[in-house]
Amino acid sequence: MSELRTTSLSHKDNTTGTPNITMYADGTTSLPGTALGGFRNALVNGDFGVNQRGGGPFSAGTAYTSDRWKVNNGSLVTVASGGAYGTNKLSINGAAVCQAVELTPNPGRAGVFPVGSQWTFSIWATAQPTDFTAGFVDVALDGTNVVTVVSSTAMTSTTETNNGFTKYTITFTVNASPVSTNVGFQVALNNYTGDVSLAQLEPGPVATPFEHRPIGTELALCQRYFESSIADQYGYNGNGGNVTYFDQYNYMTAKRIVPTVNRTVTGSVNVTNASVININLTALLVFAQVAATGSYSVSTVITLDAEL
Repeated sequence: MSELRTTSLSHKDNTTGTPNITMYADGTTSLPGTALGGFRNALVNGDFGVNQRGGGPFSAGTAYTSDRWKVNNGSLVTVASGGAYGTNKLSINGAAVCQAVELTPNPGRAGVFPVGSQWTFSIWATAQPTDFTAGFVDVALDGTNVVTVVSSTAMTSTTETNNGFTKYTITFTVNASPVSTNVGFQVALNNYTGDVSLAQLEPGPVATPFEHRPIGTELALCQRYFESSIADQYGYNGNGGNVTYFDQYNYMTAKRIVPTVNRTVTGSVNVTNASVININLTALLVFAQVAATGSYSVSTVITLDAEL
């Protein structure tokens, strides 16, 4: 049995000087100018295209903004068009912004971030990120049981520019393991002021082109952690007064944990009480207590929060 060992492969007619396939010592590969094998980007919603909470402005404090992206200590964080290559941008004013990638299959397991694995984080920004950090966390931007992998480090420009944004990168090797309570691997820009766009965290030492996934796929990935929807009830009650009707609401996507439910009634007719019960990973029950015989309806907006 023979074995071929090489670091790159090129088509016989490739005269660009850039290999079609580059192979690295850690077992990863890159294919410049392609989609780079599905789901190379470990971050969800890296182009800020999914915004179930709206576009802001989000006020000072610690909060999720564009789906999966959390900020703290800033003010008037907004999501808008005008990012690199026609995508959205997140505008930040003196805040930390981060995303924590879920560790699977269980808390305390390194998952795709074992000791010795090499990762590259890249982002398009209007100002150089000078305080990048990475590590294992219990809760995003919480500071509890943090296992530091990268301390405060400035990112390096690739000199690529578009629409007022410059691409910045940093490559690091995971040098520690999570503790038993850690649920995520967090990458963060701290004390940052400016606009950011097209964030990517990928295995290997090269910052490849941003991976654009279908918007439906990206939305479903976001909805594992947060979902905003309408759970209306309506019908005809022919059973007299004080009758309770139940309906099951199935989530768009199964949640990471049993979610925290926030419910807002926007209008009701012939209903004296309405609420939710039996909340689990995939569904909940909504109920309406109807006052009298006749038609009834209750309009409800619910949010399901299972974020890290």
